[in-house]
Amino acid sequence: MQKRGLILGMAFLFLIIFVSFGVIIFMEKGNPFVYIQAKKEIEQYIEKNYPHLYDEFNVSVVSYRPKENSYSLTVSDKRNENLSFRIFYNQEKQVEDTYQFDYVEGNNFLPLIENELSKELNKKMEDSSFLLEFSSYRVSIPPLDELEKEEKEALILQKEIDDLPIYTVEASTTVTNMNASTFTSQFEKLHRQTQQLSFYPVAYSLLICKMDDANYCIQINNVEKDLIETGNLELELQKLLQENNQTDNESSITYEVIEK
Repeated sequence: MQKRGLILGMAFLFLIIFVSFGVIIFMEKGNPFVYIQAKKEIEQYIEKNYPHLYDEFNVSVVSYRPKENSYSLTVSDKRNENLSFRIFYNQEKQVEDTYQFDYVEGNNFLPLIENELSKELNKKMEDSSFLLEFSSYRVSIPPLDELEKEEKEALILQKEIDDLPIYTVEASTTVTNMNASTFTSQFEKLHRQTQQLSFYPVAYSLLICKMDDANYCIQINNVEKDLIETGNLELELQKLLQENNQTDNESSITYEVIEK
């Protein structure tokens, strides 16, 4: 009886190991038969659409993504692994990729840089001697395919990004008087402060709220630094606000009245 019980115990243990191993394989590769098909389809897709992929990029192995119930691999730029895109075999048994969205435009890559720059700017502002007139500093960068080759290269290689003339600084503030003169003054202050902290954006956006009525705000976007430095900003804002023209075709500036 003891020998039989030992045999049954060993058999049960092997069954548990076998089932656990099967679960691990399924989590990594999903259905083995579908995995083989997906891998084959993805390889054929690469051969047809990206024949030089393995020479120019780092390419991961095909893996199963349980949440999406799909099979995919990740293709990373050799200069910066954060700039990548996916090729995947979906539930409809079709192969697709995110090359345009993720690699050409950099929609997953750029937020990493924006977040780092935003943290750095917020920290420098907090540590500075400036009066805290602004808050919620945020850096935004245009899509990669809108940048010059040298600018794109610098982003990918992470070279002196603070100095690149490509990004916009966004912030929020409150004022007593909601007029062009006050708005101009706030943009001038923000421009001076960022310059003193060695940030050199090409444009600014401000969410400006009324001090005695925080539910009434104006969002002013795309105020170029050159407009501030030449002293022409107030005139531009006056024209924009007086004509109640939220998008002046002759100006890069846009604004929106926000009533919460």
